[in-house]
Amino acid sequence: MRDVMILITIVKTDFSKCFEDYRRKYVKFVSEERAMKIERIKSEKDRIRTLLAGLLIRSQIISRTGLKNEEIFFDYGEYGKPFLRGRDDFYFSVSHSGECVAFVSGNEPVGIDIERQNRGRKLPGDFLRKMNIKKFTVQILRFLFQKSGLQRKRI
Repeated sequence: MRDVMILITIVKTDFSKCFEDYRRKYVKFVSEERAMKIERIKSEKDRIRTLLAGLLIRSQIISRTGLKNEEIFFDYGEYGKPFLRGRDDFYFSVSHSGECVAFVSGNEPVGIDIERQNRGRKLPGDFLRKMNIKKFTVQILRFLFQKSGLQRKRI
């Protein structure tokens, strides 16, 4: 049995800049497909989140696989979830809500979903920041969810 390694990255978006500032600097780094998707989005904040999600996906794939940006291609599963073409050893998921974009990758299938919560409620992220954890095992994540009092939901 091989060890399962899960890595999570969460970034906070900066809505003080307009989408045009982001577009000028960063749209050239995402695929043409993502750039067209972004153009169809009406909300400026959603456009920013979607662009940053695309950049986060690509930057993490580059840093974790050694691929170059122009070597990154995606295929899509039955329900539209993207996966890295030609790699059966790298799985990822991305989610965005409010001001945050979250990315998770692993050597086994993974998933992540973030949701803006009411203030004052302790979430696993609070534990992660306090512990400054960068690499996760399934056991650490289970422990954090148990400590936070959250229940894992399956859909």
